[in-house]
Amino acid sequence: MWNVVILWVGCVVSLSYGHMCLVTPPQRGPSNDINAVGASDCYLKTGPCGGRTQNLTSGTALVAGKQFVVTIQKNLDHFNAARPGYFAVSIGADEASLKEIHRIADTAEPSLALYSDDVTVP
Repeated sequence: MWNVVILWVGCVVSLSYGHMCLVTPPQRGPSNDINAVGASDCYLKTGPCGGRTQNLTSGTALVAGKQFVVTIQKNLDHFNAARPGYFAVSIGADEASLKEIHRIADTAEPSLALYSDDVTVP
C-alpha cells in the first residue's frame, strides 16, 4: 500500500477524553512536565494530533510491513471499567487520509503508567 508513510500522532482515548502523551515516536510539539500528573501537554482534546501543526522536518518515517514501537503515557487516569476505552494509533500521508491501524486497551493502571505495543505498518 504505502512504501513509506509518516506517523501522524493520532493516538486518542476513545469514547472519553483523557490525558495522554505520546512518548515513542515523539508527539508533535512539546512534552513539558510529562512526568507531572495532569500536564497540559498531555491533555490535547482536538484531533488529530492534539490540534498541533505538523513539522515537516521532524516526522517519523515508517516502512510498509515493518514494525515500530508505540509508547503512550497515561498522564491522568480516567479509567472506567464499564467503558474502559483504548488508545488508537492512526497513520496517513496527511490528516485527510488517517487510518486507524492499532488499538491499545486502557487498563486500571494509575496515572503516569506507560503502555507500549508493537505496531505493524500496513
